[in-house]
Amino acid sequence: MTTSCQHEKENKNPIIKCEDSLVFESHTTCNKNQPDFVPELIYFCVFVRNNKDQTVRFSFKKVIKPVNNPKLTKECIQSTGISQISVDAADSLFVVYEQYLTWLHDHGLDKNDPPMDCYIPEELYNFIWKNGACNKALLESGGSETEPANDLARIDDPMEVDDEVAEQQPTTSKTNADDIDMTGSNANEEVIGQSEDLELVGARENTEIEEKGKEAGDTIHGNKAKRKAGATLRIDGAKKPKKSDLPAENLNDASPNVQDQSTSRPVCCSLPPKMRYNVSNRICSGYRLTCQESGATHCEGDHKNCCYASCRIPPDAEYMGLKTGRKAMDYCMTCFEKVEDKQKIRFVKLKNQNDIFEDLLKCRKCSTHWHRCCAFHFEEKDEFKCNTCLKKAGVKPTMRTLKSIELSTDALKMEKKLNEVLEAHLGAQKFSCGKISVRSLISYPKRKMTKHMVPSFYKTQFEEKYGPSITYRTRTIMVFQRQNDVDVLFCALFVQEYENLVKSPSESWFVINYLDTVQLIRPVEVKKSIYPAVILSYIDFARSIGLLHGYLWSNPPEQGDDYVFNCHPKTQGYLNQTLLNKWYRTVLSQGKAQSIVDHYHDFKESEIQNTEDLPIFVDSLWSKVMLELENSCKKFKDPKEMFEKNMKTEDFPQHQHDNFFIYLNKLDSVPKMTTATRTKIAWLLESEEFLRHCIRRNWEFADSRRAAFASASIVQVLNEIFYFFYNMPSIPTGFDSTFQSDSCEYAVTTST
Repeated sequence: MTTSCQHEKENKNPIIKCEDSLVFESHTTCNKNQPDFVPELIYFCVFVRNNKDQTVRFSFKKVIKPVNNPKLTKECIQSTGISQISVDAADSLFVVYEQYLTWLHDHGLDKNDPPMDCYIPEELYNFIWKNGACNKALLESGGSETEPANDLARIDDPMEVDDEVAEQQPTTSKTNADDIDMTGSNANEEVIGQSEDLELVGARENTEIEEKGKEAGDTIHGNKAKRKAGATLRIDGAKKPKKSDLPAENLNDASPNVQDQSTSRPVCCSLPPKMRYNVSNRICSGYRLTCQESGATHCEGDHKNCCYASCRIPPDAEYMGLKTGRKAMDYCMTCFEKVEDKQKIRFVKLKNQNDIFEDLLKCRKCSTHWHRCCAFHFEEKDEFKCNTCLKKAGVKPTMRTLKSIELSTDALKMEKKLNEVLEAHLGAQKFSCGKISVRSLISYPKRKMTKHMVPSFYKTQFEEKYGPSITYRTRTIMVFQRQNDVDVLFCALFVQEYENLVKSPSESWFVINYLDTVQLIRPVEVKKSIYPAVILSYIDFARSIGLLHGYLWSNPPEQGDDYVFNCHPKTQGYLNQTLLNKWYRTVLSQGKAQSIVDHYHDFKESEIQNTEDLPIFVDSLWSKVMLELENSCKKFKDPKEMFEKNMKTEDFPQHQHDNFFIYLNKLDSVPKMTTATRTKIAWLLESEEFLRHCIRRNWEFADSRRAAFASASIVQVLNEIFYFFYNMPSIPTGFDSTFQSDSCEYAVTTST
């Protein structure tokens, strides 16, 4: 069954013009042989159409997975053109509905007048929640028989998905120092001499990446990213094909563009037709057993705070995972031998690999086959036309480079500095490599209650120091380089900024949360100068906006961990704790020589002796350590005494050299600033959200081919954001804003 409707209403939304219409189309399941058959949505399309020239401005298209009757009938496939393969790989109804609301928000359709509700037609809304009620009930009861046995996702509310978690992360592969890549700095010959070829992969905040339930989950709870090893490939929708396009031999499984990949050879490259997407390493839960044996008191929480959590399950390795249960665990084959015999029956042997393959697309014009990433095809499979045919038809390819815009001050200063470093390295060959581009985004103000960041024993002391709540904002800086007509993302910096963090005396701070890189910059050796320049350029900008105190936690990942970029190159090595500490000291010493940094010291040199003197930042080192230790000390008779004992005997000594306090020189005069680009898109502002977003869409950085495709996808989003930002009316001084809080929202009035 196919339905469509058109919603037209005069509005004041600057994005949706008065001559535009929002048009809805949908397909449902059908069965003419069953009179009481309950239809389910299997395709949902919404697009904004200009009524004057009938052009489509932007659209939302999704195939939906039916639950009550997952097997499509022959007449349904023939009437809709949607194949069984498409619906099997699609998201459920409620997940797509959530994505639709996000799409409305991302395009600004939920702002101003009319409100978002009017963009959901009444007949469609009723269909989703009335006819979809049986879908919800079935999912709550555990899913249909056709769903995998290990699918842990259940929908408790149509607007909220509850994920069941299985831990996932990194690998402990030992790499020869001669084979490892490095991000260093020429200022410290000792560091470079010890690890000349190592690649810096980030100073990040402590985040556990766990395996999510199935496609319905994929949300962020707190600071933990729910992750699925075999991330579901996005399927945007299916256009109804001509009957002649359907394979006659098997109409029940017909898909307009699914080919026999074992015989179809791509013309785009020499790679095989079937290209499986990659996965990262998974965390082995064996560290919990080791902690119990050693008598550790508070390793039940985030594995990154545990000195024993170094065991990993690498890609393509076999491991033992729980069959059922809310708190799923994964064990490598070695650690599984330590599990009690009576518990082993609950586990099943699995393999750490991605179940999704990259699409092999068939051109509708010339019938040649292309990999999706090679073709840079971002739309539905059945609409694919190869680059050769598009060029012959005079059609320009999809934008793969950043549009020229008026950069904000931070991006402008950094872009200028990085290109100067690149040109100085290349000398006379300065035009042999592509230019570097920088884009910066900043969040709206956020607020977090102080009592939620500290143990209850010290609630009063910390509130006296910081106030009842802490206000901050996040900033994301992405660094690209032009390679083969694509702006390739190779470095990302995520920071937090706090104005007037401490009540008295007034102190403003910046916190470097994550710095992650992939070894894609060309030439490779210039990275030793580029990466320090990224940090120092931001620090120099920070002092121009009055942030004179800085903090960072040097927390290197294990080999194969992913913090920001999904799937690093296999040849990329990581700095260990000692070398990363030395690298940061080298960078900060450079800043001191350039008169940007006044002085810096690590935690040991800070001489902090008492818990109440610790600095607290949102989701940062000491806040996490204190909360986890408080939770583990509740079982003792005197929890506060045990808390203080463990802080001074375990945690203070463990983190003496891995977190730094930075103090900047104040500028004599503040230069004129350009307005930063603000956004509410969470996956561009939070590193955990960014990683999760890339995993869901199989955006990878494991090699230059897939990194170019992932970068082009991100470039498209950034171009759209900056286009609307610079074409929107100016925001007047004294506007109403909203602080995003962990418990509620606070409406406030701010000024420039």
